[in-house]
Amino acid sequence: MFRRHWFQFQLRTAFVAVTVLGIWLGVYVNKIEVQRSVVSAVRAHGGIVVYDWQKTFRSETKKHGWIGRLLGDDAVGNVRIVVLGGSLELL
Repeated sequence: MFRRHWFQFQLRTAFVAVTVLGIWLGVYVNKIEVQRSVVSAVRAHGGIVVYDWQKTFRSETKKHGWIGRLLGDDAVGNVRIVVLGGSLELL
């Protein structure tokens, strides 16, 4: 009789793992795309968007390294403040 070692798994387990990973990745990428489209619409209408990694409105210091350069600001940060019209000095 064939004995399984602890590191072996069934093909069904691999299918389930890949399916769960694909669903999670699809939800995450959809969130990024929605945020990216909203940020571009806000900026197109003259608004200002501040991410959670920015210290001030005019701060462009990025602390997320190569992954941020590869995937973009929306993949590594969430929008914290949106200003549409008005003055920044009120905040």
